[in-house]
Amino acid sequence: MTEAELLKCEDAHDFLDSVSQRVSVRKIRLALCASLRSPDIWQVLSAPISRQAVETGEAFADGMVSIEELGRIRKRANAVARNGSRGMPPCSPGAYLANYICSQDDTLTKYLYLPMGCIKQLQPPADLLRDIFGNPFHPIAFVPKWRSETAVALASAIYAERAFDRMPILADALEEAGCDHADVLSHCRGPGPRPHVRGCWVVDGVLGKE
Repeated sequence: MTEAELLKCEDAHDFLDSVSQRVSVRKIRLALCASLRSPDIWQVLSAPISRQAVETGEAFADGMVSIEELGRIRKRANAVARNGSRGMPPCSPGAYLANYICSQDDTLTKYLYLPMGCIKQLQPPADLLRDIFGNPFHPIAFVPKWRSETAVALASAIYAERAFDRMPILADALEEAGCDHADVLSHCRGPGPRPHVRGCWVVDGVLGKE
């Protein structure tokens, strides 16, 4: 897929297939977590261990849990995916994807994004994927001076609290720090409603996350 095609792509499967070799495994893991956190999926992901698998996957992406813990949660989530639990039927696509999110890095890319692409109801909108991956053909290097104390504090709070309503405030802080990159500022400010999730490329850029 060319850069022009990627920027217009509306199919999550095609989008992920195109960018998977250009982005970090962390980003792919967070994209999958975001797909399961969408309201329609999260409400039917009723087994506590399935939700815990999503939360553990996010924590592992940021180095907050060990690979041993990741494996332990995956085994428990896999049992629920196979057998069902608390009103969740066995073989639920959401439960299986929650289990897969706890795959190790060396298998995640090839093993994880394809199931989501094959399960239509689990595909996040392409705009959500663009929020995480930006434009992998031309990634934006964040200038050190943009990472002012105010901008970093705001980005840290946005990331930790999922407080994405503060993105326009982050744009103001970046601008005050000398950022004049139109793509960075417009991504924070709109126009119109725009999905933001943990892993947003602007927030990650301010925090120095890959």
